[in-house]
Amino acid sequence: MRITYWVYWFLVITIITVLYLMDAYSSGSMASLFAFYLILAAVPIFNLWEIIIFLNIPNLLTIGVMVLDLLTFKEAIYTILTYAVFAIAMSWTFYRTYFRLLDAEKQLEAARNQLETMSVTDPLTGVLNRYGLDRIFTGFKGGKPKIETITAIAMDIDFFKDYNDSFGHLVGDECLVRIANAINFVFVGENAKIGRIGGDEFVVLLADADEKKIKEIMDHLYKSVGDLSISAGNQSVSGFLTVSCGIATANLESLSSWTDIFAMADKVLYQMKKNGRNQYLISSDKA
Repeated sequence: MRITYWVYWFLVITIITVLYLMDAYSSGSMASLFAFYLILAAVPIFNLWEIIIFLNIPNLLTIGVMVLDLLTFKEAIYTILTYAVFAIAMSWTFYRTYFRLLDAEKQLEAARNQLETMSVTDPLTGVLNRYGLDRIFTGFKGGKPKIETITAIAMDIDFFKDYNDSFGHLVGDECLVRIANAINFVFVGENAKIGRIGGDEFVVLLADADEKKIKEIMDHLYKSVGDLSISAGNQSVSGFLTVSCGIATANLESLSSWTDIFAMADKVLYQMKKNGRNQYLISSDKA
């Protein structure tokens, strides 16, 4: 793009030079500048150096034809001053127009990035939505270095419906945000992505983690949620809001979507809830 621009500059300046010298030579007096201005006006101005070139090349040409006795000194000065007035006006107009366009382009790019972020993000908690999880899974599939396994952590907030009914949905939304922040805090620095499936359901996709690593992370997660000390009244097993998690791991190549491994983890979560809440269960099966 930039090379094409400079070629265009060179061609325009060449045409201007030839026409100007021919006109000055044939007239024997002040060369006509009207066509000169029109041709040069087609040259876009992008920086200070181009403005300097824009202003001075015609002046140098005028001095040149004066030296060749094609113009008198008075005619040359008149030509230079006349050109300078038009050139400054045109170059300033082009320069300001360019920066207005540049500013508009930056605003458009910022809006595009904002829309892109909104399309993949849960608006309440700021974690990924389902579409965002689709994008992340595609990235896992084609990522380098190659990812061997994916672990899904399916997470529910215990008795959250009762919590909402008791404290109201606004308080419930605040609770979801705090839980999401706690999850994000735990997984900072890990090769993991957090998403919200809907309601009080969250999922974490964790790449290439062995069982020992998973247990360390889960212990950290339960401590982080416990440190929130969100009072749940009678709607919990401990007086405070708690979470339950089901965990499953599979070879990435065997999965066609993140929903495959999430379904496995969700099944483990359902089985675990039969025996209580405020705990996690790691599936012994590996797909």
